[in-house]
Amino acid sequence: MKSISISEALKKGWQLTKSHYGFLISSAGIYLVLSIVSNIISHLAQHAHSATEFLLGVCLILIGVLTLLFDIGIIRSILDIYDGGHPKVGDLFSHTEFFWRFFLVALLFGAIGAAFSLVAMLILFISVFLSLHFFISSVLYILLIVVVIALMVCGATLFLRLSLASIVLIDLNTGTIEAFKKSMEITKGHVWKLIGFGIVFILLNIVGALVLVVGLFVTIPVTLLAYITLYRSLQNTPKNAIS
Repeated sequence: MKSISISEALKKGWQLTKSHYGFLISSAGIYLVLSIVSNIISHLAQHAHSATEFLLGVCLILIGVLTLLFDIGIIRSILDIYDGGHPKVGDLFSHTEFFWRFFLVALLFGAIGAAFSLVAMLILFISVFLSLHFFISSVLYILLIVVVIALMVCGATLFLRLSLASIVLIDLNTGTIEAFKKSMEITKGHVWKLIGFGIVFILLNIVGALVLVVGLFVTIPVTLLAYITLYRSLQNTPKNAIS
């Protein structure tokens, strides 16, 4: 299968959005409600007494669980839409079998990103500290900066290579580690394509936000379905077929 272009993925995303807009807009409404409730509870918890604060904390955990289940459900639904299915809103929270594996993928994904950022910031802090309090040669200073930049590039590359793990897990019903391995496999040689897609998708959603925020109800479904289109393309693209 030929590696798909950004325009082709967006076109496919737009066609699928139009065909399933009722489901997608309902799903967006549910996510909006979850976000609003979470923000309200967080705000109330900041000004609550200890007993009430505990109760609100439990409510926040429950909202977090529901949000995670929603994320799982929406990925499963978007995959089904691409594959010709017709998901139902009532099924969004029903895929509990993925919960702990999905949670671990999200946790490890965040931890990897945080680790690279922390190490890069630590080296940068050390280089600035040394330059302010001790004499270090310009060569050593430049070398430290290069190391920081290299770490950031490596971190960003690894982030992109692992970015499909949650989709792989739900699509192929894999284990947590296997999902990461499969994501590394199907993104090999396609980092620049992922960067290009990411930039376009971010810009589209910024435009959607500028259109009285209502535009996001169009741009987010389109970009999600375009992303799944990219995922399916990479699954079936030979390693030497990079465009």
